[in-house]
Amino acid sequence: MKGIYTLIFCLLLIPSKDIFNQTRSKVQGKVSDAQTGEALIGVNILLLNTTLGSATNSEGKFTIINVPVGSYTLQVSMVGYKKERIVDVLVSPDRITTLDIKLSSSVLIGDEVIVVAEKNKLHNEVSNTQLVVTDEQINNTAGIRDINAFLEKQPGVSSEKGFLEIRGGSADQTGDGYLSKDVLHRSG
Repeated sequence: MKGIYTLIFCLLLIPSKDIFNQTRSKVQGKVSDAQTGEALIGVNILLLNTTLGSATNSEGKFTIINVPVGSYTLQVSMVGYKKERIVDVLVSPDRITTLDIKLSSSVLIGDEVIVVAEKNKLHNEVSNTQLVVTDEQINNTAGIRDINAFLEKQPGVSSEKGFLEIRGGSADQTGDGYLSKDVLHRSG
């Protein structure tokens, strides 16, 4: 009895061609431009009605692995090229399916886009930047005792050696750089 069990066990260990048939294979190939023959990078390749697909590499080559044996429709697409469908792509257990695909370029036509912008409503009489400050604004600014101190706090105004520089202009371009009339104390 022990010999029969050993014989059955040994028979189970012998690989059978029918038991271990290959049920999956792969599809590979290259995609190129039909006119120039140049390899196309980033082309999408899908086996329709499956979740399998791939994209071409820098040489235009692709590989889809673990494809169940059967017949498929392959969809090949890329922006700027006509979408191609290759029907009856046969995947068999005893060979790798290799394809050479040529894509024809196409023109993308989009709808017309109209951009409308409103003109800036600037003062027509002012061609440069203008800042209007009231005496009340100056009086309400903390720590300011004279007009130059107030102006130094404004954007684009700085002081260099006691002279005001406005937007990079030196004292000889902006006057003496010092306002002689003190607006805060109304003295002249």
